[in-house]
Amino acid sequence: MRRMTFGLVQCVACAVALLLAGCLDPGPPLELSMLDPSPAQAKIAEYHFQEAAKMRQKAEEQLERARLYEGLFGVESDWVAGSRLLAQTYEEEARSHEAQGRKHLRLVEGAVQQDAPGRPVDAKRRLP
Repeated sequence: MRRMTFGLVQCVACAVALLLAGCLDPGPPLELSMLDPSPAQAKIAEYHFQEAAKMRQKAEEQLERARLYEGLFGVESDWVAGSRLLAQTYEEEARSHEAQGRKHLRLVEGAVQQDAPGRPVDAKRRLP
């Protein structure tokens, strides 16, 4: 009886903790297309670079599947062509996310350079 009561108390405590965690306000979601020089730009850039890495991973997985399908169905198979096309799409999406990330990083650097007067601005500097 005691064991059952203890288990019930644990379940109720867990439910209350989850409910409270769900009710906490993490703040408004980031607007990924905003281009004002605010501190959120670094977070937005980080998001885009993480998404680019995910897309590259998916592209690699699809290329691996294409190699597997070549062995199973032959080089001219629709399975191979579809996997390669999907890998290409993921790679294009990765490049798009990287470009967005670089754009947001430039905004961060511009804000930092504006905050530091007397520091020369190097317009030819390349971002990652």
